[in-house]
Amino acid sequence: MNLKAAKIKTVTIWRLDKKSLSLFFCLTILSFSALSKDFAIEITDAYMPEIAPVSRIAAIYLTITNRNSSTETLTNLSSASARHVMIHETIEVDGLLKMQHLKELEIGAQQTVKLAPGGKHVMLMGVKLKENADSIELNLEFKSGNKLRVVVPIVKRAKLE
Repeated sequence: MNLKAAKIKTVTIWRLDKKSLSLFFCLTILSFSALSKDFAIEITDAYMPEIAPVSRIAAIYLTITNRNSSTETLTNLSSASARHVMIHETIEVDGLLKMQHLKELEIGAQQTVKLAPGGKHVMLMGVKLKENADSIELNLEFKSGNKLRVVVPIVKRAKLE
């Protein structure tokens, strides 16, 4: 497959200690400035909390920034490590928290959308990870036809607290 024709971009996010994070994010932002002028989406702060070996459900949290002059709409997500990948939003209905499936996610021009615990997030179902996996690959497709591939680190639960 010709990657240029398919408009696929790959972003790798490594597991870093807190001291290295600010340098990493500066370099990440600089690396995105090299993307084509007609598609400038930044993915930062991506991580997947570690799941139990028997679990088949996981969540990914990340921040999407649209540096374009027009709205970008995320329409499809996929991963070789999960049967189903979708955007969910946690909402409160009658005092109970529920997850609602979102068919697409709009990121306005020059806007940022944060997918975080308790709000919008990427939901993975039918997860199958290799033993001792430290990352998962996530593919994002936009209505414009552009695609991103993000390597998301799996973070140990103890490091999240």
